[in-house]
Amino acid sequence: IGRRIGYDRVESPRHYPDNDLVEVTQAVAWVAPVAGYGTNAFALDDPPVDAARPATEVHARGSVLDNGIVTVAIDEAGNLGIASVLHGARVAGVLHFEDIPDVGDLYTFAPGSKGVTHASFLGAHVVQRGPLRGTIEGRWRVRLPESVVPHIERAALTDYDTPATAVPAMDHGALVPLEVEVRITLDAGSSVVRIDIQGENIARDHRLRAIFSTGIRDGECWADAAFGPVLRVPLEVPPADCAAERPVRTAPLHRYVSVCGPDRGVTLFSDGLAEYELLTSGAIAVTLVRAVGELSRNDLPERPGHAGWPASTPLAQCPGSFAGRFALMLHGPRNPATIHAIETAADDVLLPLIGSTLRSATELPPPTSGLELRGAGLAFGAAKESEDESSLVLRCTNLTDETVHGAWRIGFARTAGWLARIDETPLEPLAIDEGEVRFTAQPRAVVTILLR
Repeated sequence: IGRRIGYDRVESPRHYPDNDLVEVTQAVAWVAPVAGYGTNAFALDDPPVDAARPATEVHARGSVLDNGIVTVAIDEAGNLGIASVLHGARVAGVLHFEDIPDVGDLYTFAPGSKGVTHASFLGAHVVQRGPLRGTIEGRWRVRLPESVVPHIERAALTDYDTPATAVPAMDHGALVPLEVEVRITLDAGSSVVRIDIQGENIARDHRLRAIFSTGIRDGECWADAAFGPVLRVPLEVPPADCAAERPVRTAPLHRYVSVCGPDRGVTLFSDGLAEYELLTSGAIAVTLVRAVGELSRNDLPERPGHAGWPASTPLAQCPGSFAGRFALMLHGPRNPATIHAIETAADDVLLPLIGSTLRSATELPPPTSGLELRGAGLAFGAAKESEDESSLVLRCTNLTDETVHGAWRIGFARTAGWLARIDETPLEPLAIDEGEVRFTAQPRAVVTILLR
């Protein structure tokens, strides 16, 4: 999937390190399951006779990708559609872009107008056709003012969702093009569609967002947080309480946000970008770029008065490259099975299996195993050394509203275990039976275990 020239360094305890100029090739391979926190080694010059193969492969037909689980298609107008074979669900017009002037500061978003600029589609084509990976590459363009601050007169705005056609045109001066490149990827055997976005920001004082349609209006919104997803509902704040500061419409997400209806749901995974807004249409808007120039301003209707020291912050205009990595998953209604499927997909998307070349190996290393968490609905939290450096701390969270009987499978020697509080205070001993520690997780509980 890619090739470049680079350096490879081999360290030596008794000699100078060896730096070689090498050709680096990135490729996609299908391998048998690897144990949790484990490794498997393969000889590049001696492929196995019985190579592992996926149950379903990716096929490309025109601008359509299909792996037997999910179908992805994009038409000549840039409308991206995703269909789930398993759940019989389809979402049309999945991806859009919007840009709005932003004259706020680093604390508060402040729309410079009610006008929203939408991106125009430039075209798309298939760049990878399977059988392990299929990818569609598309481009969009947004034309926006280089800066809105010198040209705009702010007013007390109460609703910035009003369509741009309902707002008088404003003189922003010359427009500059901001192009966005999107790679839409479907892997063999996968139920998620990966969406990689990148571009170059050359404008100031604006907010660029990616809009992911779900097709679910009035659904529940569950956003992942530090100890599992939480239900988010719109804030209802009396007008008198908004005098000092208006509540924002955006909210934080940890790894993903789900919109669930009575019969189906859609989950958006986000690798690092953590500000989203659930629109009235059921779409999820994620902030790609928020470019502002002041740490704090005192002329914002959304928050009268300063929130911090008034200082210029030129780099907060975010000039240069930007990128976002996402994935979409269509699934059933929210229940324990769906919660477990989302958590499993989050690990696959955000912590994928990665291969690297060990050129210094004189022989093929044997497979290794580390940790494995078992139990439907249990989410990995931590594996670390205890604060007093005496134990290994294993932590997980029960994401469901049901009691779950779980276990840690340990691939290394440990002789004693304890159930502990989250502050690592031991509570009661736990047996280690043939490398496995069993425990019971109450609904929505955080379970901490110490091993020595």
